[in-house]
Formats: sequence, structure tokens, C-alpha cells
Amino acid sequence: MGIHELVTVNASVDIDPDTINLKSKGKWITAWIEIPSYDVSKINISSVYLNGIVQAENNPKYGFVRHPKIEDIDGDGYPSLWSSSIDRRSRRR
Repeated sequence: MGIHELVTVNASVDIDPDTINLKSKGKWITAWIEIPSYDVSKINISSVYLNGIVQAENNPKYGFVRHPKIEDIDGDGYPSLWSSSIDRRSRRR
């Protein structure tokens, strides 16, 4: 059993949709995480929280958890991780 050190880092996060319609029946809020000079494929999805409170979905029954997308969504040369999504119903906590 190894010791794991938790490190807090500054990251750019793009949340979609940009505006949340509280009457929407949509299930997910999507967060793209970008950390310049860091391999975003090494991010442990279970460590991702919205505002330090709401945890990103990390149940492997969802394809986006098993196979997260990594792409440069803003064209700046740094890949972003589609951090499994956050359940919209959790946003009000």
C-alpha cells in the first residue's frame, strides 16, 4: 500500500452549458479541465469537485467515465480533459 500525496493545482475549467436553465430536464453539466504543462490524462476523476462540494460523476457504468475525452477545445495547444460530468440535480447544494 503506497502513500498518495494530494496536491491542489490551479486549472482552467470550462463549464457547459454556459448558462444553466433551472427548468431544464438535462441531466449533466460538463466540465473541461485544462492544466498547462500537466498531463490531464493523469487526473483522478474521483478527485474532481465543483466548488469543493459536488463531486464529478465517477461511476464506470457511464462511458464518459471509462473513456474520458481529451482534446484541445480552445486551440491554445494544451489538451483539456472532459472530466466526467456533474449531475445537474447536485448543482443546488
